[in-house]
Amino acid sequence: MRPQWDLGALVDVGFDRIECNTDINTRIYNELEQTLYRSAPMFRIVAKRAK
Repeated sequence: MRPQWDLGALVDVGFDRIECNTDINTRIYNELEQTLYRSAPMFRIVAKRAK
């Protein structure tokens, strides 16, 4: 579902350079926190549109 929906929506509105990171949880949470927050995984999207 997400972030795939977001990526598709960004392409649909004209963004052509899109980066997506889906491993944010493993970078900022310890193992216990990852278990506690696994139902709400974080992701990061950077999108740029050509002028």
